[in-house]
This record gives sequence, structure tokens and C-alpha cells, in this order.
Amino acid sequence: MKKIVALAALLLAVTVACGKQSESTGTPTPLPTAAQAPTPVPQSPAMPSAADPSQIEAGEALTIEGEEADAPITTRANTQLAQAIAPSAPAAQSRWQQGTNYQLLIPAQPTNVSPDKVEVVELFWYGCPHCFALEPFLKNWEKQKPGYVQFTRIPVTWSAGHKAQAQLYYTLAALGKADTLHDEVFKEVQERNNPLVGVDAADTENKQAAFARRFGISEQDFRNAYRSMGVRTRLARAEELVRRYRVTGVPNIVINGKYTADVSSAGGQNELISLINDLAAREQKKQ
Repeated sequence: MKKIVALAALLLAVTVACGKQSESTGTPTPLPTAAQAPTPVPQSPAMPSAADPSQIEAGEALTIEGEEADAPITTRANTQLAQAIAPSAPAAQSRWQQGTNYQLLIPAQPTNVSPDKVEVVELFWYGCPHCFALEPFLKNWEKQKPGYVQFTRIPVTWSAGHKAQAQLYYTLAALGKADTLHDEVFKEVQERNNPLVGVDAADTENKQAAFARRFGISEQDFRNAYRSMGVRTRLARAEELVRRYRVTGVPNIVINGKYTADVSSAGGQNELISLINDLAAREQKKQ
């Protein structure tokens, strides 16, 4: 008996990314204030699909038990063929479609992890309300992610204003405070409407140093790190990766230098976390 499965597609009509802005010239322009974060997108159902005989791995065999084991060879062969082409439960990753839920990054980019690790990178911007909305999901995922996954954040550097906030992120990282103060920077920008960017470079440094002092970081320590070669090097590296990954919107996720995805393509914040896990597991199996 033939089974006909009718599938209904969900249309996602919400904007879930902050797009690239034009490169600024001269003095940096203060970044826009935060907008209300979008409502999480409803979860999309998994898409069942018919089994493909080509998916049977070399060396695998269909087991015939009971009375069928005593049937003639030709009968058993027909039974095996019927089982191979009959609909079956979808594979774990069949819900994710290349070109829809994620994109291939061409050419693939080298990773910055050991061969036994899978790299997951988040491209973000403190001025993006969608990055702020995704942050709790990433925080929870970080606590539960597989040991073979190495997670890295990279701030975008599209304009002078973006670079100013990126320099703050790497300054805090140099001081060992990036993880503990990451949420505080988001709250300062998104909830208190303080972009931590001034009218010029000196004003920006002063504003950011004043922010750091509120959390016990001495002004001298902050300024030394802010102006250090290490921070400048990491900032230049971030700019290079943003260009290599061809990032035009955030938040954006890059898995092992090969796949890119975001909240919209995955179908929601929870779905994006599931997609990250599945693509990372796929890469880990190849190692």
C-alpha cells in the first residue's frame, strides 16, 4: 500500500539578523540604540523523507529472519530490494537542508583548533538586538556542548563604530574578563542605550575605560591592554575572518570553517542550537 504524506511549510516572516552597515569615514558615528528583540520563531517540524537505497553503507546488510530466512535466494533478494526502497524513519540530519537551513562556505576556511576538535564560531555585534536575544541560548549550550566542540566569539568590524566595540571585547579578553563581562557590555548597549562609542578615538577610549572601572578594572590596566599589540593583532585577525567568512549579517554561526547558519535559516534559536550540534557531530565523525 502506498503511503502519501502531506507536509505543510511554515513561513517565517520575522527579521532575525542585523545587517552590515556602510563603512564609515572620519570620526566614528555613535551606534544606534537597541531595538526590541524579536519574538522567538516557532519551531519547525522535522521533514520526513523516503529512504534512499544509496544511503546503505558498504558492508551493511539487511537481516532476514524467521520464515523469510528459509525462502529461495531470489525471494530473499526481492524482499531485500523491497525493504531498501520502502519508506523508513528519516535520518537524524535529514531535517536540515543545505541551501535552506545552512550554506556551504566556499572555499572552506582553515580553523584555529587542534585536529581532534570541531570549531564553532559566532560572529556578533554588541549593537545587535538579535545577538542579545540569542545570547541566553548560546550560554546554555556552552554548558552542555560536547567536549570536542571549541566555541569562539568574533566581533564584526564593518565600520569604525563596530571596530570600537570589537576593541573593547578584545581588551576585556586580554584582561581575562571577556566571559564575565560579556553580558554586562550587552546590557550597557542594549538596555542602557550606551553604545560605548565616542565622537572620536580618545573619547571612545575614555568611555570604555569608565565602563571597565565600574567592574573593578583599574584605568591604567585597561588603557595598557586597550593599546597593546596583542589587542591590535586580534582585532586585525577578526577583520580578516569577517572578510573571509563574507559576513553580511549577525548573529552568524560558522561550523568548522565549512558551514554557515543563522537564526532565520535554522527556524529559531532552539533550532539553531540543534543545527550546530548536528553539523558539529557530522564533522567529528569525519576525524
